[in-house]
Amino acid sequence: MSVFMLMLVIGIAVPGASLALSALFGGLDGLLHLAHFDGAGDFAHEASCGDAGLSFVPASPLLWCSMLVATGSVGESLTRLSGLNPEAVWLIALPAGYAVMLLLHNGLVLPMKRAKNFASDLNDIIGQTAPVIEAIPEGGLGAVQVTGRSGRAIYAARSADQGRFEQGAEVRIVDFSGSRAVVAAIGGLDSGGNKDNKVEGEFENG
Repeated sequence: MSVFMLMLVIGIAVPGASLALSALFGGLDGLLHLAHFDGAGDFAHEASCGDAGLSFVPASPLLWCSMLVATGSVGESLTRLSGLNPEAVWLIALPAGYAVMLLLHNGLVLPMKRAKNFASDLNDIIGQTAPVIEAIPEGGLGAVQVTGRSGRAIYAARSADQGRFEQGAEVRIVDFSGSRAVVAAIGGLDSGGNKDNKVEGEFENG
């Protein structure tokens, strides 16, 4: 068996074993995480391409299996069908496998992860206070800056009661409408969009 065929077999067998073990161990990724073999996440983050949001060193072992499959397939095909020497075959097969892994990681895995993180961020952000960085007009949109698990972010924002908030004002995030924050005066609405009983009581006592 050639090296390329061995890579192909391993690249297919490992995900297959992951599926077979998923009912017991949560998949191979979960098993490797428990065994501390999936610790490349920090390195993958450090190797990411800044604002472009591209990662060049994926941490998932299953993605590396995709590289094995692609490299093995290309290498085995070139070995059998072309007259290239072994060095030339490796020079073509390895970049091809790496390119396939990056395409899967940056085109599929990262977008899914970001969508999951975005949803988690929204749940964490609701109830927080945030500064208005672009004035919110009556019935219109402005912007607020909030801090979630992924760091600081700027969201378009509208007032929950159609009121106006000037730039620099502190507001409370009470809800999200899609990716737009719904804000209210601090103490004016609770995180469910209802009147704060404490504020109502103050008015009654007055």
